[in-house]
Parts: sequence; C-alpha cells; structure tokens
Amino acid sequence: MPWKLVTDPIRIRPGDQLKVDGGPAFVVQRVIGSWRFHTEVITAEGLPMDIRDTDYVAIWVEDAK
Repeated sequence: MPWKLVTDPIRIRPGDQLKVDGGPAFVVQRVIGSWRFHTEVITAEGLPMDIRDTDYVAIWVEDAK
C-alpha cells in the first residue's frame, strides 16, 4: 500500500488520503475548486488547504492484490 506522486492537483477527489510536502497525512472531505495550477480542499478536520502544482503531493494507493 504505497504512496504515489500526484502530478496534477486537479485530479484530487473527496475521500483521497494525501500528504503535502512530507507533512502529516489528511483525508480530503470536499474539493472547493480546481483551477489550472491548484486545487482548494477542505480536510476531514474542517480545515481549508490550497494544493499547488509546485507542492510535492502523494496519495495513498490501496494495494490491488
């Protein structure tokens, strides 16, 4: 169950578990909006977060086995 690099923040969806720039993992509750170079989300804790294409973003990927 590895972390995988997100190359396009516009593909982020509710329910995704993410890490930004090596910080703590969080779950996306809602996507507020997506623009060309960034996406704004609300975390499961209710905190807003702006994710830019220059950030190192990783998504948790369930093992397909």
